[in-house]
Amino acid sequence: MVSYELYDDGAWDRGEAIFQALRDTLYDEDVYHEIATFVTKHRKGGSPVKCFPPKIGGFNFHYRILYCDGRSAIIRFPMPGYFRMAEEKLLGEVAAMRYIAANTTIPVPAIL
Repeated sequence: MVSYELYDDGAWDRGEAIFQALRDTLYDEDVYHEIATFVTKHRKGGSPVKCFPPKIGGFNFHYRILYCDGRSAIIRFPMPGYFRMAEEKLLGEVAAMRYIAANTTIPVPAIL
């Protein structure tokens, strides 16, 4: 039986190197402004009050933007370099969220 562990480790290391190159830019005030502007353009109503520093998970990172009405919006990104088809992964997650929202009573966040 073939072990894919070496390939997985190599892919993880490449992903880590790509993310480390991006990591420093995540905390830039200009990036915060661009993200808040983008999210606000797609959100209905309210002015952004604060864009919080990114929270980084195992395979994604997100920014939370607080609005003057007290509500928040989150924009999530897949970690670059960890997935060969990140866009397809994200589209699959959105499809699953829409299915859950349409067919169950489980609360699902709004999708922009």
